[in-house]
Amino acid sequence: MDKYRFQNTFTRISFVMRFSKLFYVVFLLTCMQCRSPYNIDIGDQNVLYQVSAYVVPSKPILFYVSKVGQPVGEADYQLKDTAKIYFTNGSNEYLIEPKYFPNQLNPVYQLSNWNATSDESEIKVIFNSGQELSSKVGIPKDSISCSIDYTETSFIDNAVQSVKLQMHWPDQTQTFHYYHLIIKKVDWNYDGQGGYKSEGLSNVEITPADSRSLKGVTILSHEPGLLLTDALLMENNMNLDLLVKTLGPISRNKERFKELQIELRTVSEEYYKFHKSVALQLSSSQSGFPVLEPIRTYTNIIGGQGIFASYRSTFSTKLIQ
Repeated sequence: MDKYRFQNTFTRISFVMRFSKLFYVVFLLTCMQCRSPYNIDIGDQNVLYQVSAYVVPSKPILFYVSKVGQPVGEADYQLKDTAKIYFTNGSNEYLIEPKYFPNQLNPVYQLSNWNATSDESEIKVIFNSGQELSSKVGIPKDSISCSIDYTETSFIDNAVQSVKLQMHWPDQTQTFHYYHLIIKKVDWNYDGQGGYKSEGLSNVEITPADSRSLKGVTILSHEPGLLLTDALLMENNMNLDLLVKTLGPISRNKERFKELQIELRTVSEEYYKFHKSVALQLSSSQSGFPVLEPIRTYTNIIGGQGIFASYRSTFSTKLIQ
């Protein structure tokens, strides 16, 4: 399972930074250098500073700092002033200085060595101009695992292939959780010698299998997967039925659709509400951009725009043929 987990790293700078196992803290703000659905339409507002980062215990932390202006897609995203970043976990505070890389518009801030001693984290970004951003977040205290079975399958050669999954959560009547469920196809490619070898992960199309499962589920377009809550699951006896499809036809002389990786994130309330808001706006937006005011409803950043969120993850794989 570890070999798949580390293949599941994403390099995109966006509202969401993708992560690995255990728990993570995500400081999410738009951080794109070109026109993208992750940029916020800020209307008549002045330039907004923005930072994105994800925190993995015992792993280096990368903080990306940029800015966005108006109109969307025509802003100068290059910083004119640099910043110092202070990251605090428990009683430990770390100062992160900027580093510059070729072909990178803005510097990257990297914290290489740190220890996770607390579920509480804080970030402060102080620019030379005096502008300051800050936020705090608590990390979910537990991660949830679910059992997975599959029923109907369609493995027709040279066609889109699919499988129905039945997922069952443990009874959570004493607590309440928010979830982000991400499913990936493990790429088993033909090795030229009559067999197949694993060579990474690919996205799949995920939809609820019926109207009962559809109720309360938020399908994401700006990120893979879907959002759901314990309240939704309790209405369905802690079950969720999903239809998983490949994004294109599969030819058996090139690859085989045989295994899925399932990442179940137990996320903070800020994470859930923020990404649900973005997803709902993108589904109805004429311009393809989420707008500022609804996003601000779920912003927990002092002095700026964005969201400081957290989650824990569990990973599993499922053989389907």
